[in-house]
Amino acid sequence: MTTNVVRGTTVTLVVEWFEFPGGPAVNVTGVGITVEEVDGSPVIVGPTTVGVANPATGINTYPWDTSPSLPVGDYLAVWNGTDPDGEPVQASELLHVLTTETDVGTGPCAPWDPIFTCVELSAAAATVTGTMLEVATEVLDARSGRRFGFCTVTLRPCRKSCSGDIWPPGIGTTWWEWSYGGGGGPRPYWWAGAWFNATCGVCSDSCSCTALSQVLLPAPVSQIIEVKIDGVSVPASGWSLQNSRLLVRTGGNEWPACNDLTKLDTEVGTWSVTASYGEEVPQLGRLAVGELTAELAKACVGEECVLPRNVTTLTRQGVTMELRNLADALAGLSLGYFSDLFIDTVNPHRRERRGQVYDVEQMFHRRVNT
Repeated sequence: MTTNVVRGTTVTLVVEWFEFPGGPAVNVTGVGITVEEVDGSPVIVGPTTVGVANPATGINTYPWDTSPSLPVGDYLAVWNGTDPDGEPVQASELLHVLTTETDVGTGPCAPWDPIFTCVELSAAAATVTGTMLEVATEVLDARSGRRFGFCTVTLRPCRKSCSGDIWPPGIGTTWWEWSYGGGGGPRPYWWAGAWFNATCGVCSDSCSCTALSQVLLPAPVSQIIEVKIDGVSVPASGWSLQNSRLLVRTGGNEWPACNDLTKLDTEVGTWSVTASYGEEVPQLGRLAVGELTAELAKACVGEECVLPRNVTTLTRQGVTMELRNLADALAGLSLGYFSDLFIDTVNPHRRERRGQVYDVEQMFHRRVNT
């Protein structure tokens, strides 16, 4: 997976070892780690075994004390060790070094497209609308439950065949491909100290009578922007998006069985899916962000605006000034007619975000630079 690292802090890197994919955890001896830039130079850490701990079976950790001057970018943590059979093993993880935690991207990915039809701006206020639009978007995004706007993400998916694994490992063909047409039903297969029943047939589902190569994307997709295999774009005729989540390979082809995550998706041996996620900002939201942008711009240049001020009473000549908490004032949603109407319409119960359900056993996808 990809881990975000804020430079100048200490992050604990973790690796897990298993006897075989999906099997029990197993300890690996002589575990060492190297941290280097993705192109292999320079090496930032190691190779070293100093500091590598084994807190539980099959788990090794290493505390990486990053430098405040560490260049921002992508790094690769490579773990090496020896399995119980005396064979060398290796694991790797992509690290994305950031300057601050805000770089992780907890807010909207881009400012909303405003409608300024119902507002008036002076020449002075118009000069600061760019920055104020970003601020207005952040406010309305949070108040509306963080559901609108689009984000583009590049995924490095893993194909899951109908049999679930490659049989036998290293041959490069699934069991059903090897046995189909050979006659008979389920066949026993001895692997890694256990018997498995592998069935023959075609890789399909209840909606397909033919072989089906597909990938389940992590959430409903608004748009597939690009699919690349070995660094080359696959034309739209080579794939089909179904049920907003299933990316199906067409033309009798299959998705690659392997994805080299140590390489950029412009290289041979990789494949990636760049997709847009999110929900379009409604017209009322565009009016709201235009209105709030205008009011913030007026406040910025000292003009009269509808936004609440934190000064409620001011008496000159040394008499007290009464202040109120601006956050409390904003909590009353007194942001403007369209802004209040938009928030009341799309988020009447003031939820911070939509409810989410997590499947801990579902296959994950590597998201690039997140």
